[in-house]
Amino acid sequence: MPWSLSNNRSEMPEALPQFEASLSKYFRVEDHFDLVASISHDTPESELRARFDTDLYVTARARYLIVKDKIVFRDKLIDLIHEEGGFTERVKMVMYFLFMFRDPRYRQFICQVVGGKHSLRALF
Repeated sequence: MPWSLSNNRSEMPEALPQFEASLSKYFRVEDHFDLVASISHDTPESELRARFDTDLYVTARARYLIVKDKIVFRDKLIDLIHEEGGFTERVKMVMYFLFMFRDPRYRQFICQVVGGKHSLRALF
C-alpha cells in the first residue's frame, strides 16, 4: 500500500509491528551481532534465551529479530550477516538502520521530518 500526502501530513501504513525497544546504551551493536549471527535457521526463542543474556535477547528481539509464535525467523538481515562473514561496515549500517527504523519515534522523525517535503528548504 503506497503512502500519500493528505492534510499536509505524511501518512504511511504500519508496515512494521510497533516495537518499543529501549534506547539505552547498555548493549552495543557488536553484542547484538553475536546473537543474530548465531542464528543459522528458524530458531525457537527458548534456544536463544538459553545461550544469551535475557536482557540482550529482549533488546535484540525488539531491534532486529522477526519473531512469530516464539520462533525467530531467519530473515534478510541474518542472511546478510552470514553472507558477509563478519561484522562488516555494511552489516553495521543495516543494523543501525533497522534499529532506527523499527522504533516508531525514530521512524516518524525519519519519514516526516528528514524526508518531509519541507526538509530541503532549510538547507538552502
